[in-house]
Amino acid sequence: MKKVFAIAILMMFLTSCSMLHSLGFRSYKNSFTENLAEHTKKTILYRDFTTIAIVKVTHFNKNLMEQYIEYTQNAGSVQKKDEKYSKVLKEYDKYDIFWVAFYTDDDDINNLADKNSFWNVYLVRNSHTFMPVSVKEVDLNSFRKQWLYLIKSHRWAREYIIKFKKSDVPAKQESLVIASYLGTMDFKFDN
Repeated sequence: MKKVFAIAILMMFLTSCSMLHSLGFRSYKNSFTENLAEHTKKTILYRDFTTIAIVKVTHFNKNLMEQYIEYTQNAGSVQKKDEKYSKVLKEYDKYDIFWVAFYTDDDDINNLADKNSFWNVYLVRNSHTFMPVSVKEVDLNSFRKQWLYLIKSHRWAREYIIKFKKSDVPAKQESLVIASYLGTMDFKFDN
């Protein structure tokens, strides 16, 4: 009897999900959110049974940013293509750009943008190591702040934009590395 009841509940649940969609409830999954998920990696760094850092990284490219602009315009938050977007899109011709949401419970070591940062940040491409051109904390008023809500980062994470000079030689894979004596986090992205 319990098995029959469980199967009936499961069938009701499955049919109700498809009915909600047919009644006009929209799904927030689309090509942009799926592409965003593909370009996003998460790592948790542990040491001595303690969480040292929780980091989410999105590897931007021009296509992903164009999809983001279209997504925000369709959501009604932007009425026309803003000048700030055209400036940002031009950056992708010169730079490999990563968005990093970095959380650690010790606020003193959450300083990726500082010149004397506790963490070393670099990119490994074609067996060569590259240092960032810039590491900037995302301003609270920046349109990029919305990424936090789209990919569900840690609530207290600080967000950074890290830029590396684009290579003339294409690479099949790139690794963004964030390291200190506490440990190393390696985020591999296929190109």
